[in-house]
Amino acid sequence: MYRFGIFGSDARMKYLAASLCSDGYAAQLFEDQQLDKFISENDVLVFPVSRSFDNILPLCTGKIVAGGFIGDTPSVDGVDIINYAASDYFKVRNALPTAEGALSIAMQRTDHTLCNSSVTVVGYGNIGKCLTDLLLCLGASVTAVARKESDRAQAENYGAAACDFSALSRLRSDIIFNTVPALVIDKAVLDRIGENTLIIDLASMPGGTDFKYAEKLGITAIHALGLPGKYAPKTAGDILKCTIISLLSEV
Repeated sequence: MYRFGIFGSDARMKYLAASLCSDGYAAQLFEDQQLDKFISENDVLVFPVSRSFDNILPLCTGKIVAGGFIGDTPSVDGVDIINYAASDYFKVRNALPTAEGALSIAMQRTDHTLCNSSVTVVGYGNIGKCLTDLLLCLGASVTAVARKESDRAQAENYGAAACDFSALSRLRSDIIFNTVPALVIDKAVLDRIGENTLIIDLASMPGGTDFKYAEKLGITAIHALGLPGKYAPKTAGDILKCTIISLLSEV
């Protein structure tokens, strides 16, 4: 049975360690131990979604490393690297706590209910679909902005309005959720949406919003990253455990 050494001190990684232990695995968090000893006594080293631990990778020869590497998965001689962030299971399961976290931010930053609000969801991938479904259940009027005709049709099947990106600048919304990691909420869009619109951008760095221009116009634009670990760390830890155990069966 694997022994897991876990880096990162946020709540999700702590719940990951606890969840692994409850399943009978040996798991410990890296705190103030001697680094080389910690590496040597664990079979699988787990890193959070971060590049801040890249300098440790060359020390992990002969180990299995599971990390949420963004972009290209690194390659280190003598190290089996698992990029759990690239797992379809991880992406789909993580979409729900991300969506719930985004809704929590929206509730905290507005003075009205989501019910009867006009909401735009930009992008109809895993997170966009979850957001659309949850918002519809809450009674919001939702428009999904999607490139694919099939995605727009699916959004309409579930009760949302839908359009392609050419119509984005013409939409009027109380809240815009962006999930697209490209500059889609640009100056042309920001010039037309009005300063009372709240933008919650969930896309990975650098996001899909011109944040500086939004600030200049007095529009509140929040770049909300890492929501599963912040708003549902226990669930996020369980998802991470299931993902890693599944991926290890393929190594």
